[in-house]
Amino acid sequence: MNASPNKNPAITLALSLVLGLALSCSAIAVLAQGTSLEISEVKDQKTKLDAEKVGGGATESKPASKADLEETKETKETKEPEKEPVSKTDGEKEKTSTSTEPGIAGEAKETASQKAEELAKLSGHISWCKSIAFSADGSKAVSGSDDDTVRYWDLTTGKEIKRLDGHEDNVNSVAFSPDASRVVSGSIDKTLKIWNLETATCEKTLKGHANFITAVSWAPGGKQIASADYDGTIHIWDVDSGKTVTVLTGRPTTIRCLAFTPDGAYLFSGASDRQITQWKLKDGSQVRQLTGHKGDITALDVKGDGKTLLSASRDLSLRLWDVASGAETKKLVGHGDWIVNAAFSDDGNIVSGSLDKTFRRWSTEGSELNCYTMNSFGMWSLAFTKDGKKALTGSNDYTLRYWKLSD
Repeated sequence: MNASPNKNPAITLALSLVLGLALSCSAIAVLAQGTSLEISEVKDQKTKLDAEKVGGGATESKPASKADLEETKETKETKEPEKEPVSKTDGEKEKTSTSTEPGIAGEAKETASQKAEELAKLSGHISWCKSIAFSADGSKAVSGSDDDTVRYWDLTTGKEIKRLDGHEDNVNSVAFSPDASRVVSGSIDKTLKIWNLETATCEKTLKGHANFITAVSWAPGGKQIASADYDGTIHIWDVDSGKTVTVLTGRPTTIRCLAFTPDGAYLFSGASDRQITQWKLKDGSQVRQLTGHKGDITALDVKGDGKTLLSASRDLSLRLWDVASGAETKKLVGHGDWIVNAAFSDDGNIVSGSLDKTFRRWSTEGSELNCYTMNSFGMWSLAFTKDGKKALTGSNDYTLRYWKLSD
């Protein structure tokens, strides 16, 4: 006999309840799994972003503009500054510290002989200072910052004289005119601005670069300015007209520093490809490339007699070159970390500063004469007075520190 579906309502109801409960549990499990995956993905993404913030990438990345990142100043202030990784295959030394803070990683090879005396702390910038320049007499200074401003300072009082606003993005490089009446600044906004320091106004805005400006230099005669960009292009500008006179193109590499010879006939450029290029400005031709450094070139300076070029590098060395032949004549080693800047002083000696928290004075024969330590304020940027006895550093706390480097 076939059973009727209505004969066992209790059994039917029980089966329905069991089936419904099973389906509900499955649905809840699926939903729970989906939520867990979403949370896990978010956590993984946040972990990656956090790792990128504190660790940096394996290779140098293109400078980020506001249009690219739309990054607020508040976000910048919470970041730890990053250092680019050093390739051990380049012959560069292992660092003695894992800190990523400029001025902390790495230690000097030798015990410093004395402390640098801090004369003043200059406050005003609200982000890192990327470039500093002294006036010829050492009484004034200018600085360019990631806060998009140029600041003009009186070093006798430690006070800001003028704030120069006008750039639309980070200011990467600044330089005084020879008579210290004007300043040129180069920015990530791809423009240069010539500022009148007496009136605190922008006299000219120079446009022509297709990429971020990385370095500027004012020619000794005051009539021309050189500027370089992220892609390796150099423009020579006529100051009076604001027009490009010559465009120098070579290897597509980021140029980090520029230096004119005292007669203004030649220009040297130092780049991230470890090469130094000598340019003849009369016809815009390349004279030669100087090869030897194993890291990015960070600073260049030509001695007052025009016969010797000084270069500094992230390979921890300073080198001297014969301008006439391009031959390397000396290699100076002593710093324990990247060299931020170096220059000839009026007496013919050399001064340098490094992330190893030291300033050093050298003879042109290659011997180290003095070593001065600084407190751990970092060193984003650095400039020396012409006599080599004072220095300004851009610090991690956005201030400039004014140092005395003599007995």
